[in-house]
Amino acid sequence: MAFFSVILLNFIFWILLGIFVIGAAAFLVSIIFAVLYLKSRKRPDRFRSRGIKKIVSIVSGILALLIFCFFGVLYLLVSRPKTVSVETAAGTAEVLQSQADDFVKDIQADDTDLVAGMLAEAPELNGYITHEGYNPLGAAIRYDSPRVAAYLLDAGADVNRVGGAGSDTAIALVCSRSINSVLNVDMLNLLLNYQPDVCRSYNVMPPVQYVIRYSVEDNIISEEDLLLLERFLQAGADLAAENGTGKDSEEYLQFLLDKSTVPEEQSDKLLTLLRRYRKSNTPQQADGASNLLRSERNTLKCMGIWSTLRFGRC
Repeated sequence: MAFFSVILLNFIFWILLGIFVIGAAAFLVSIIFAVLYLKSRKRPDRFRSRGIKKIVSIVSGILALLIFCFFGVLYLLVSRPKTVSVETAAGTAEVLQSQADDFVKDIQADDTDLVAGMLAEAPELNGYITHEGYNPLGAAIRYDSPRVAAYLLDAGADVNRVGGAGSDTAIALVCSRSINSVLNVDMLNLLLNYQPDVCRSYNVMPPVQYVIRYSVEDNIISEEDLLLLERFLQAGADLAAENGTGKDSEEYLQFLLDKSTVPEEQSDKLLTLLRRYRKSNTPQQADGASNLLRSERNTLKCMGIWSTLRFGRC
């Protein structure tokens, strides 16, 4: 619907602009014709006076039409609705700028009903990129709108893309925003439900190190902090990745602990958690190895030779 509205408004604009150009051209032609006619001395005066009256009436009509078209085009130039190009699966589409602005406001208000209604009316808005470079999911993270973020993810939004080509992931965006504010733990827990990439980032620190810093910064490491970090590690966080100062996750944690007053018992839990996951690299690989071993063991059992090959406990 919005697409056809844009086409109709553009069509009316160009039609009136064409009328203005034609009227201007006709006005100039009539002036030239009148000047040449008045200079002609071959006609009698009585014919010349009649011709002058006719020309004056024609010029007056054209002038009135020209003025009307001029103000019409001027009005359209001032009030013509602005459009913005968006990338969709079918190619490039046009949406009204005012509609896109309202869409962003609905995201900012965390109103899923309004967002759903606008997307139903103009699905092209899924490809809209704000002036800050965010797509709808990125805007929901930018404005801390968890309900809209969940709605967009359930509707198929890519959790690893929050803007145009080459943009950061949703996890990286949440983490980078914690530089000037508190880490949005609720948004992180939401995103972790959608199998995000927790490693890729264009920030100074790997995403997991933002979570480590959040766990230590208030000098108390709670069970919720440990649970969030473990979810990150279960998602495949790279503990060997280094930050801008060359520190990996364990070194960065030790650096933070040296400057904090975190109780030793709590800091030991955090260090133990990191070392356990670093030793197994990622839990997915450890689980994969266990499943492979279990599968091979079952195969050998079926062949009747497991009892002769095993040593120790099964």
